[in-house]
Amino acid sequence: MTFTNPEEAVTGRAALNEKAQRLLDSAPGFVFSAAGEVRVAGNLALLAWHFGPEGQPPVASGTDVSIVEDGRITALYTILD
Repeated sequence: MTFTNPEEAVTGRAALNEKAQRLLDSAPGFVFSAAGEVRVAGNLALLAWHFGPEGQPPVASGTDVSIVEDGRITALYTILD
């Protein structure tokens, strides 16, 4: 599994978990929230999201694009707004 965003690409679920934890640790009190429904077309899934202090306007937003094979995400890309 690979994860790619504008900052870097990481490989493996453990590396993705570590990256997400670093992001959350650097922004105490911030949360991710979905900005709509998951959209699916074939083996692609898209989810728009917001990131910011809970209960306040987001400070960042974007869309995650996933490639799914055999029911598992094999590649995940984040596009920032």
